[in-house]
This record gives sequence, structure tokens and C-alpha cells, in this order.
Amino acid sequence: MEVYDFEVVSILTELENETFFSEALLFPELCRYGDTADSAHSALLNSMPDFLDSLLVVDLHGRRAPTEYEIRTVNVALSPPTRNKYWLEPLPLEFQAIYWQQPGTHHVYLPALSIETVSDTEESVLELLPRNIINELQRRGASNSLGSMMWLQRGLKMSLKLGYVDLVTRSPRKRLEALTEESKATAILPDVATHLNVLGLPRAFEVDEEVKMLADLLVGRGGRSVLLVGDSGVGKTAVSYELVSQRRRHHLGSTSFWETTGARLMVGADSFGDWQDRCRKVVAEASSSRAVMLLGNLFELAEVARHSTTPEGMAGFFRPYLDRGDLLAVVECTPKQREILERDHPHLLQSFAVLELKKPSEEKVVAILSAVTRGKIAEDALRTTERLHRRYAAYSAYPGRPLRFLRELQEEVGNDITPSTVAQAFAEETGMPAFMIDDSVPLELGDTEEHFRSRIMGQGEAVSLVVDLLASVKAALSPPGKPIASLLFIGPTGVGKTEMARTLCGFLFRDRQRMVRFDMSEFSDPVSVERLVGGQEGGQGLLTSKVREQPFGLVLFDELEKADPAFFDLLLQILGEGRLTDEGGRVADFTNSVVVMTSNLGAASFSKGPLGFRSKEDKDHARQTFTSAVKAAFRPELFNRIDRLIPFAPLDLEIAKQVTEREIERMKLRDGLSSDWLDLEIGPDVASHLAQSGYDRRYGARPLKRALEKQLLEPLAPLLSVAGKSDLKVKVQLQDDQLIWTQERSQNKRANRTTVHLAREAMRARRKAQTIDASRLAHELRNRIHRLTRLERRKARTGHLPEDLEAQLGTLEIRKALAHQLKETTERGLALETEAVLSLQGFRPPDSALAAKLDEQAKALDDLTISLYGSRFDLPDQATVIIYAEKSADLRPLAQAYSSFWEDNDFKSSCYSLKPGVRETEENKDDEILRVPFGEEAEDRALWCTPVPSLGSLGKNEFGAAFELKGKNCLPLMLGEAGLHLFGDATPQKLEVVVISSPLAKYTPPLDLHTRKAPVGQKRRLYSRNKGVVEDPNLERYKSWSGKGLGPIIKPMIEDELLRLAREGCS
Repeated sequence: MEVYDFEVVSILTELENETFFSEALLFPELCRYGDTADSAHSALLNSMPDFLDSLLVVDLHGRRAPTEYEIRTVNVALSPPTRNKYWLEPLPLEFQAIYWQQPGTHHVYLPALSIETVSDTEESVLELLPRNIINELQRRGASNSLGSMMWLQRGLKMSLKLGYVDLVTRSPRKRLEALTEESKATAILPDVATHLNVLGLPRAFEVDEEVKMLADLLVGRGGRSVLLVGDSGVGKTAVSYELVSQRRRHHLGSTSFWETTGARLMVGADSFGDWQDRCRKVVAEASSSRAVMLLGNLFELAEVARHSTTPEGMAGFFRPYLDRGDLLAVVECTPKQREILERDHPHLLQSFAVLELKKPSEEKVVAILSAVTRGKIAEDALRTTERLHRRYAAYSAYPGRPLRFLRELQEEVGNDITPSTVAQAFAEETGMPAFMIDDSVPLELGDTEEHFRSRIMGQGEAVSLVVDLLASVKAALSPPGKPIASLLFIGPTGVGKTEMARTLCGFLFRDRQRMVRFDMSEFSDPVSVERLVGGQEGGQGLLTSKVREQPFGLVLFDELEKADPAFFDLLLQILGEGRLTDEGGRVADFTNSVVVMTSNLGAASFSKGPLGFRSKEDKDHARQTFTSAVKAAFRPELFNRIDRLIPFAPLDLEIAKQVTEREIERMKLRDGLSSDWLDLEIGPDVASHLAQSGYDRRYGARPLKRALEKQLLEPLAPLLSVAGKSDLKVKVQLQDDQLIWTQERSQNKRANRTTVHLAREAMRARRKAQTIDASRLAHELRNRIHRLTRLERRKARTGHLPEDLEAQLGTLEIRKALAHQLKETTERGLALETEAVLSLQGFRPPDSALAAKLDEQAKALDDLTISLYGSRFDLPDQATVIIYAEKSADLRPLAQAYSSFWEDNDFKSSCYSLKPGVRETEENKDDEILRVPFGEEAEDRALWCTPVPSLGSLGKNEFGAAFELKGKNCLPLMLGEAGLHLFGDATPQKLEVVVISSPLAKYTPPLDLHTRKAPVGQKRRLYSRNKGVVEDPNLERYKSWSGKGLGPIIKPMIEDELLRLAREGCS
């Protein structure tokens, strides 16, 4: 044992908060903070001896400080991400690095990112460093956010300081002996591991052969540590536990078995070197007693404590002790994890003898299940359990999953378990149809066919083929290792192919939402096809991830012919092998899925045929057209792997009438038409009229839906939009081949609001309140309150704030009150729903005031929505409205309408007349004209703003007018008016309205303002004197206009537009 002076170079960085950070060069594991550079340096040196004592001599040799070193500054320009609209220019970054030279190599270390670059020349190493910095930032994901860059630029100044620590060198054997002596005084294993010898471990059955093999590897000649490899649930841990129980039988009676994990060894390791010290003590104690350590999963052990200096994690720390035989351990992993370990850490696996555990056979699993249940369950029920899990539980642990399934079932129903009991429980757990997995449940073909015919109209042959296929599935005639069924639906558009897929999914899996649909037009090139299996980055594939997430379901590939040919290679594997492997090596199992494909091939030639059907031969011809087109388009090996080719016939007029009637009934269930205050009565001939006007055999039911929307829903929408709170009865009848609308409005407000209607209203109000509470505007409000609260604390600490921040802080109490109002409104919505439901169920007498409370809640929600929208703005109570007029256009009607609205809302306004002019000079700076300069590019131009006492002072052909406003929510109210206002029809006169939050003096006019021939912008509103109407596209509303005053018309539009914008923000 000798003592040396070991040189340590401290990297001292002064941070922005006047503290110092110290790190030892070539020792990134050690770092310390200090108030001064000397204190940080001293703290680092004081922590070095214990850490150096833990390292081997060969490691210390490679970490000796260089004789000469210097600080270099590195500048990097980081390009912005492609889709970040807030980061547009390259970001300059400055880093400080340490450069030194060793024989034959040049090194640069960058403390901010903990990366080291090595090359053979100084020029090349300095050239490589910026590229490595960019790569490291991208690897960490820091290059996508400007906020993350802030933490990399905390250092103000860097310096280097040399120090010395005492180094005591010992050989590995001496080191282990010292640890052994130390461990005798303080045993650590009871604190970090579980002593398995004293526990009553669960028994494992039918594993005697595996236990013997494990024991032979541990105690045989040159006993070695063992790696158990097997799928999840195959019994790796059970074999280890059974060896502990049978240890005396295998000459291990005096051996202690301890179980721990990497995560448990890391608990309480607060500083660098703690976990290494703890692991050394564990090794010493286990070595001295010749104990066997069960260390859990090797893959996880390699990830715990993984660092640039320990790339193999904690497993790499144990590796030298495993190789020398100082530590005897049993670890486990899955075959996939083993492949990753072989690729990333090949030397680690050489430290273990590998024992592979295979899935047990059917007879062995049945014997295990019988032993676990102590023979109390009938063998046929055990075999049913084994069969179902082997066939359908593709991702489940085996035989672990059937064991847990049977134990849970035994706890629930006792020992009286039959095959039907097992099948029913398995069906409820997985969603599989009972008739497929339970032989005692029949498939009533007649009822099944009726189920499909009632939902798919006019497709008798397609329904029969689907039912026949279900019968084959029930009879277990489908081949194993493939999807449950693979179907290709062919036929023209709009005949029910997608609806058939949804119906089939609902019938088989009792949930139509278990259908995963892929529009193959989105995968029309090879790159997009790669996204289905994860792409080149090895991520989760769109298709494979969905199937792994929900293996029991229906996969629909819609419009198959539009996919890139590369997709058909994937489809061949799905249909032929029932499995697909993504780019990350994860397997998606399709054997529990139904694969449905749809195709419109042949639709082009079919659409050229004669309109209408005159005989069955026409339908046969259509069927042959589509079938021939599919056979010609798809490769034979793909076509032959499809279980059923199901043609869909075009719809005839009679079927179109039935479809229309069904769509009308579905339409009545929509929220807007199922309201309690609306009574919609549709005449018996309306459906027939709509079917005849919308029927086109080439496009199926799609034109029918468009006719329904255009002829029925669109005329109904204006009636509903002004329905108010009074009852409305609407009749639609057919007279002289025209739809006639009549309406009757009750003078009693909501006379028929029964307890059912009130409960429905309360539920909608509660949902709306919760939607508002979870909206973007609500999150913005909470974030602003948080930031302003920090400003408040800052002001209390410093005593002052900048003027702009002081103005923002003044809104804190208002925002807090709004947040409290939001909370109260949400809670009130929950209380009203509870009260309404209790009244509906008869647990509480009906409250006559509940309807009024719900009306108040609806108004409160609208007010809250508007207040939240207004909270987006720092100063919502001030605004500037600017109106630019096209040459010869008169802006006064619009300005007068606005002025009337402002007076009604008690807004204070200041009026200015606008025209282009020159900038302010010494001669004219004292006149009353406010000269607002253009941008810097226009050095001599300005917008002249002349104050006028009233609107009456404005002329007919003004260039423009501006109004500075002050009043409650004037900014959010007027923002909805921004855009082009068109007066006229063929060649309308244009007015452009601009709304800003700042005073007029801070406005920057557009550079091309003086050269414009007409105002520009998006159309906001149209005013037509000839038609006598005002059209608002945003609100989709028309108002009658006599051509005179606009004030009464514009006022509700401004208020409703504000509510629309607020609701969009709260959706």
C-alpha cells in the first residue's frame, strides 16, 4: 500500500446566480457547488479520495490530468426547427471547452454537454467539435425548444485550477479483502435484499428438470452465474424460487439466497459514488458467505445507473466480480432483451451461462393448472383454459397468464368451473364473441342474417356471404396462424361496404369502436407505407401499434387499390402468417383480428353504363364488372389469400327510399333536433321525394345524404337558430312536388320541460362547464395567474417593477376572481346535474325552480366564456379601430353604426380623420396633427391623424378614420369586426377595418398604404341595399336591411361574433 499525490484539474464555472460550479476534468461523476471559486474547488478535492479509492489502478492511469491544457471558445449557430413559427433565425450559441494534447491524440472536452471529442490533429478536433455539439443537442431533443437552450448558457466565465489529493493504491484482491473485513462489522444485505431462505415461497410445478439444470450450472465444476432466458410468464422466477425450496436436494443446503434489484440498490444513493460503494459491500458480503444473488432482470440492471463512464450500468459494475467468480448471481431476460444485450453489450453476456426456458407443452400446462388448483377443477375446464390462452392470448405470459386467469375465476365462482364458465369469462375479458370460443353457444344463422339485413339494406348476397363465413369460423374451419377472416368488399361507392365492416365489428366484438380504419389513399407512396410499421426511426408503427393495443378487433383497409405496391408485401404477410414485425422488432399479431378490405375498382367503367336497373341481369353485370377489375389489378398470390370476395350490388330506387327513411330517423336523434322544445313532424311522402331527387345508382347512398342535408336540414337551420326558449313545432309536407314548411311557436316558455328534459339539459350544461374548464383559454388563465403571482413576489422582494410589468400586475386580482368564478360555475354544473338526476330517479321531489336555475347556468356559462376570452388580452378595455375607405367609398354609415354601438356600451371614443402625408419636422411638430410614421423603409412618409370633434365632421370621401376607445371589453368586442366590409353587389365599395390594442400613436401603417388601389383583407361582412340584406359569413346569418341605419343590425352581430370566438377558444 503506497500513497501518491494525484493531480486533479478543477473546471470552475461562474453561474448567473453568483455561485460557482466545479467539475473534475476526466471525472464527470464528481461535481460540487460553492459560494466562491475557492470553496467549490475545496469541496471537490475533499470528495475525491473516497471516489479514487473505489477505482482500479488501470482506471486511474487513464484519468491522469494532462500536463498542459487551455480553455477554448466555441461558437455554434443552431438552425431553427422546420415547423416552429416562433423560432425563425439561426440561434448563436457560445460554449467554453478545455483543450489538451496527449501523445498521438488531441482532445476537447465540453463541460456544458459532457462530451469529449478526440482526433489526431488540432485542426480536425476543433472542426469536429461544432458538429458534435449539434448532434448532442439533437440527441437530447434540446434543439427543438428555445427554452432548453437557456440552461446551456448559464455559465458566465470558466477557469481551471490545479489541485492535489492523496491516492492510496491497493490490488483488487487486497481491496476485496478490505471490503470483506468491513462488511463483517456492518452487514448490508439485510438492508438492500430479501433473504429467500427464511420465506415460504410459492411452489412451482413441472419444473424439476429446469431446476436441476440451474443447480448444476451454479454448483458444478467451475460454477458460474446463470442467465435465464424465456418469454414473459414462462416461469423464470418460479424456477429460481423452486431451487431455493429444493436447495438441500441439490447440495445447496448451506447456501444463502438473496433477492434484490438494481432499482432497490439505487434507493438512497444521493450523491456520486454512493451506489458503487453499496454494490462493493454487497459483493464483499455475498462473496464471504458464498451466497447466491438473484438480481432480477439483466436488461434493467444494464440500464440502471447507466452513464457515459458506465455504459453497461450497474450490470457493468458487477461484471468483473462475476468473471472472477467473486459473485455468484442468477439473472433473467426475455429473448428480445437478449438480442438487444448481444448487440449493445456483448461482453456482458459472456459473464453468464445461459439457460433457455421454453414454453411448456399442452399436457404440461394442464398438469400445472391441475396442481395449482389442487385437482379441484375438472380436466375439461383446465383444457379449455389452456386452449383459449394458447390460441387467442398472443401477447400474454404463458403459462403465467392462464394461471392467474384460473385463480381469479376460482376466487369468483369457486371450484364449480365448467368449460362454458371458462369460455364466458374469457369472452368478457377479451371481447371475443362467445359463439366463437364456446362450443355450447350456438350461432343462430337466421337471427344473424336478420341482424345484418336490418342494418345493410339491399345487399342480400353480401349479407349471405358474410353469414356463411361466420358459420365457417364457428365450425373452426379457418386455418390456424392467420386472421380470423379476411374479406374483400368490392362494389361502387355508397352501397354499404364501410357500414358492413362496422356492423361486422359490432357483431363479433360487441363494440363498433374496435374497428381500426386506414384510408389507403394516405399511403400511396413507399415512405408513407413505412409509417405503418414505424418508419426508418424505429418508432411505433401506425398499424402495428393499433393492433398490439387492441388485438381483438377489425382492421379496415379502405380503398385498397389506392395504396402503394409496397403495402401489398405487408398485406401478404398479414394474410399469410397473421403477424407483422415493426421497425423496432415488435411483433403485431393479427390472428385475433378480422381483416376487411374495400375497393372501388371497376367504378369508372360501371359509371358509364345506363342509368337505372331494369332486371337482375343488370346487377349481375355490375357484379362481374367489379370482380373482373379486382382480379386484374391484384397479384394472384394476394388475391388467393383472401378468404371471401364479397361483391356489393348497386342500390335500386326502392332501396334508396328505405335508406332515406332510415337516415331521417337517424337525423332526428341529433342534438339539435332531439331538443325537448322542438317537435319535428315529417310527412309520409317526404322520404320518397328526397330519394327520387337524390338517387344516382353510380354513387349509392352518398347523393341521398347530400339531398337530405340540402333540402331538409339547411331550411331547418334558420328556424332552429332563432328558436329561443319557447316551444317550436315544425311540419314538413310534400305538396305539388315541393317541400312545404310550417311552424307553430308556443307562447309558453318551455312548457314541456319534464324531468327527463331537465336532466338532459343539466347533463349538457355540466359537460359544457367541464369543457370550458379544460379549454386552452382556461389553461392560459391559470398560467397568467401563476406568472403574475411570481411578479407580485418579485415586487415584494425588490420594491419596484418596470412600468409595463406593473400594468400587467394590476390585472392579477381580476384574473383570480375569474378563476374563482370558473371553479364555482363548474361545481354548480355538477350540483345541478346531481339534483336533476335524483329527481329523475325519484330520490328527490321535483324542484319547480330547477328550470330557472338551468337557464341562469346557461347564461352564466356564456358570460364566463366571454370573460375567459377577454382574459387573453393584457389590456382588454382599450382599443383603436381604424377604417380605411376605397376611393369614392363613404365610411360614415359603418362608422355611425359603430358609434351607436359604443354609446350603448358606454365606451369613450376619440375620433381622427386620416390621410397620407410627410413625417414630423421641426416646423410642424407643434401643430394638432398626430403624424404616425410608416416603417423604417419609408423615411419620409407618415399617416396624418387630425382630431375631429364628432362623426359629423367627417367628409364623404375620407381616406380613413380612426377611433381610440376605452370601455369594458372593447378590444375583444371589436376584434371580430376586423376585415373587409363590402357595400354593394356587382362592384361593391370596400372598407377595411383594422383593430389594434395599442394607442394610435404606436400604430405602424402598412408600407403600401398610399399606393393601394383598394383595401385588402378577408371578407368580413356584405351590405346589399338592392337585396335589402346584410350577410355575415362568420355567423352564417342574413339580416333584412332597409338601406338606412345599420346600428340595430350590427349590434347583435358584434355581440354574437364575440360569443362565437369565445366558444371556439373554450372548445
